[in-house]
Amino acid sequence: MRFPTLTAFRGVAALVVIVYHARNFFGAPLEEWAKSVDAWFGQAFIAVDFFFVLSGFVISHAYLKRFNNAGKNESRAHLTKEFILFRFARMWPVHIFFLLIWLADQTAQHYWNPFAVPREAFKGEAYSIYSFVTNIFMVHAWGLHNSTSWNFPSWSVSSEWLAYLLFPITSWLVWKARHHATRILLSAVILGGLYLMKETNPVQTLGWFRFQGSWARVLASFLYGALLYRTYLAAPWQTKTRAQSSALLALLLAAWCATFVYGVDEIILLVCFGPVLLAAAHFDQSHQRIEKGPLVFLGSISLSTYLAHAILLRWWIWATWGTNGNLSMAQGLSALAAWLLVVHVIAAACHKYIEMPAQTRIRAWWKNLA
Repeated sequence: MRFPTLTAFRGVAALVVIVYHARNFFGAPLEEWAKSVDAWFGQAFIAVDFFFVLSGFVISHAYLKRFNNAGKNESRAHLTKEFILFRFARMWPVHIFFLLIWLADQTAQHYWNPFAVPREAFKGEAYSIYSFVTNIFMVHAWGLHNSTSWNFPSWSVSSEWLAYLLFPITSWLVWKARHHATRILLSAVILGGLYLMKETNPVQTLGWFRFQGSWARVLASFLYGALLYRTYLAAPWQTKTRAQSSALLALLLAAWCATFVYGVDEIILLVCFGPVLLAAAHFDQSHQRIEKGPLVFLGSISLSTYLAHAILLRWWIWATWGTNGNLSMAQGLSALAAWLLVVHVIAAACHKYIEMPAQTRIRAWWKNLA
């Protein structure tokens, strides 16, 4: 069974983060409006954390039972190798593609500087040989650097890679959490620890954890999602009619979105995402939805979208250097819409011609090897 509503959530989360990153570069009126609603939109970066909660839930759906049953139908060592290889195939090809794009960008800026912007290529730790090597191995967000590097959104790919590597171990803990009280206690410890980390960092926000401590941020959200899946397995929510499950999802989603308006703590937003996720999973289970629609499609290409947008935003800033602040609100919104369209078209192409072929070939190689 798949969860198309959760896939759609992934697409929306990626879109929110992209708009959050781009909000200050499409005209002064749009930038001022974004500042005026900063009480709620300023927390939009937490959509990344929702993505990790979703990832923990979906990965657990695919592998939690298999790891628990390892040794019966397949060896645990074989399953672990398969899991890590398939997760590697999911992320590394498209990550490397955009890393090479950034390398080409820096090289062009060094030798050509087509937009004549006042920036130096290969400057600092962010564009060093060392950080390039750590990016190749997807370990650049494991506390090895004091800043994001190269394709800056890929810090999340690096941190999620660590969560994947640990999943064969953490899956045992999640599976053993059979009782609601145990899962609540574990979630409280995990998210409580994340709260303490947040409160002791210089700016007291999860957004600070993008290089130092990002692994803890991602692992906490990922494990919370896995525990939510264990809850889903232990006691699926029961509703009698399609209208009831739809109303429950709509009510919880509306209540959760309303919390942004009041600027509640980021950890509370993360906790409250749990019931929404469970309601969405049950909605998909009871409705047996067809996996189609624009939001589901956005979710399916969300990794490519997320990794593509930074370099495209950089090129937009360069191409409009010194002039983009002069755009009116209408012009800024039109330019933003056009830019988002370009991002998603390129992401769709990367998904079709890089992500999917790489996964297919690696999976076929593993099947033949086995």
